[in-house]
Amino acid sequence: MKPKLPEWLPINYEKLRADYNELRRRLREMEKFSSDYGIKLEPDDEPNENGAVSQQLSELGLRDATVRVLQDQGEPMAMGALLDALQSRGVEVGGENPRNTLYGSIYGDKRLCRLGKARGMKWGLVDRDGPEHDARSSDDTETDE
Repeated sequence: MKPKLPEWLPINYEKLRADYNELRRRLREMEKFSSDYGIKLEPDDEPNENGAVSQQLSELGLRDATVRVLQDQGEPMAMGALLDALQSRGVEVGGENPRNTLYGSIYGDKRLCRLGKARGMKWGLVDRDGPEHDARSSDDTETDE
């Protein structure tokens, strides 16, 4: 039985049901993603203002922390800015040259893509920024027929 609502509050139950089903679908996707990448989502974890579950970046691996920083940033980032963001959040990037360590660690990650080349290169997320922009997969040679 549907509750009696004030006339000024129209509710479209079909849209509400569709939205509910969409949220359930997205939750299943997130649960699958988290299990695929070994991220534990505990029931008592509280989402932050962006809806993301807070987890200390220092507890994650370098690749996972990089993905999290790029998600939080919302746009591609240059290597130096990415390194600064990781270090400011307590992630230790070791090695004699931390920039090279970070580059070597994230280069093969399928979740990340390089945008641009050389000095103007930035790193983005494949699902947000698109694999078609990945400089690793682009072929620089053109053929004229």
